[in-house]
Amino acid sequence: MTDNQIKVSKEYKIGQVIFIKDNENIKVVPAIVTEKLSVETMDGLKVTYKVTLGEKSCELKDNWIIFENIDDLREHMAEQITTIITNLIKKVETDTEILKKAIQNKVVKTEDKK
Repeated sequence: MTDNQIKVSKEYKIGQVIFIKDNENIKVVPAIVTEKLSVETMDGLKVTYKVTLGEKSCELKDNWIIFENIDDLREHMAEQITTIITNLIKKVETDTEILKKAIQNKVVKTEDKK
């Protein structure tokens, strides 16, 4: 769901509540958009936003994933958890097959020695 990630073309309204997923610190926090900053240089226009997170104010960061509503956040997190569980199950299945083959090989070798 990287479509919700902030891009230069993404517009937020001042006073809008957004939900930030910070993958670096593995947390989700609500924020309020407080400022829109536009800087035009020879390289073009760069738009950034300042948000308030509790008592702290900062610019939106590139590594944050931004959601505009709880439902999108919930769906994103459910997809991530489902992926983690699926990968864990696949690993257990693979490890089980390896273990079964190892046990079968040991049984066959033991029978050969008799």
